[in-house]
Amino acid sequence: MKRTELLFSVLLVPVDFCLLLLAGWLAYRLRFQAFVTDIRPVLYDFSPLVYFRSVVLVAIGWLVIFALLGLYTRRATDPWWSEVGKIILACSAGLVAVIITVFLRRELLSSRFIILAAWVLSIILVTGGRLFVRLAQHGLFRFGFGAHRVAVIGINSMADEVVANMRRRPGLGYTVAAHLPSLAGSLNSLVDHIRVDKIDEVLLIDPNIDAETRQLFLDFAEEHHLIFRYAPDILRSPVGELTVDLELSVPVIEVPETTLRGWGRVLKRLIDIVGSVFGFVIFGPFMLIIVLAIKLDSPGPVIYKNKRIGRNRLFTLYKFRTMKLEYCVGEEYGGEAAEKFYEQLVAIKNVRQGPVPKIIDDPRLTRAGKWLRRFSLDELPQLYNVLRGDISLVGPRPHYQNEVARYEKHHRKVLAIKPGLTGLAQVNGRSDLDFEDEVRLDRYYIEHWSLWFDFRILLRTFFTIFEKRQTL
Repeated sequence: MKRTELLFSVLLVPVDFCLLLLAGWLAYRLRFQAFVTDIRPVLYDFSPLVYFRSVVLVAIGWLVIFALLGLYTRRATDPWWSEVGKIILACSAGLVAVIITVFLRRELLSSRFIILAAWVLSIILVTGGRLFVRLAQHGLFRFGFGAHRVAVIGINSMADEVVANMRRRPGLGYTVAAHLPSLAGSLNSLVDHIRVDKIDEVLLIDPNIDAETRQLFLDFAEEHHLIFRYAPDILRSPVGELTVDLELSVPVIEVPETTLRGWGRVLKRLIDIVGSVFGFVIFGPFMLIIVLAIKLDSPGPVIYKNKRIGRNRLFTLYKFRTMKLEYCVGEEYGGEAAEKFYEQLVAIKNVRQGPVPKIIDDPRLTRAGKWLRRFSLDELPQLYNVLRGDISLVGPRPHYQNEVARYEKHHRKVLAIKPGLTGLAQVNGRSDLDFEDEVRLDRYYIEHWSLWFDFRILLRTFFTIFEKRQTL
């Protein structure tokens, strides 16, 4: 942990303590407000002095729980949602401790309302305080104060994307001090960068690196007391949840195709239904504006329908039309001429290797279409696909039938689950990623799925759509 991180961690102790006291005081005041007492009259009487003395003791106890759960050993570069999750867990553990104490010593406090209100307020206030401190800390990162100075090892599209992201978003807390190839000879250059650039961390991003060279970088980092992290080769390494069967004559390890199974699939489907209905309610008025914009901009239908593959099944995907009607691929649109023009564009303007092309400066787009593509608003009608069960809110990107036909063997893993409206690849580069990197991320999601993972991706989606990108 850097000195600045240690300083902020020490600062959080008095901040948390004051906010816990404030939560206890607000809960007490709230209990005696008219709108609460009208519902539940106060049937007890206890001294405010005795109450606040108890609050101080409880706050000290909760700080111990916070420390045990690692809330004072966090790194500034850790994601904020993991900190919020720990706060909820710590406050809930503290609530249980208070309930047990009240049960054993009933004279301490008899108000269930105050206990529950203090718990809710503690979560809200401590989270707010932590986010404020985090914002202040990340604001300092923009001036280079306290940022992790990283040596990125690897010259490839994944490493380039990471470096670009670090430089584009200094608030993440990283400064790229060096970007070197993943060769044993780079170790000599690293020595110079440690002396001149004060490197804190070595980040190895080369999934194809051999184990021997990776070990050299690890040994180097340990020798120079540097943090070492690396991106594993997800395509070649057995990852995910492993199941060991000891009932056979020899132990057998099973690597499941995905962790999404059983009740997980049921819960994910329920969330899809609720989320799609909620999405229609929230975005419904905005979708009406989009419909009007498309109609005024160019003649033709508002919705563009095309066939996609999901879990080895062909289905109709719905999107807002972003292209001039004569260029829309499909029999009911531009027909054979549109397909030929698309093939010509792929031959001339495709900047992506693999079965899924990427066309920059697409001349087929309408004025409204460019704006819709810029913010991914053309995908809002896919909420209907989510409601029907064709796709999920989160999953791999659905591709065309002819693109899937060109998949290599390891690409077909992305068909193990339903495709998604958004996904891990979409929030880590969107369509700017190479296809192999997209598959790598989708495979990781499939093998490490969880409801919490879905929630994080959905949350990231709202921020990602506003990042600068090329209009396709």
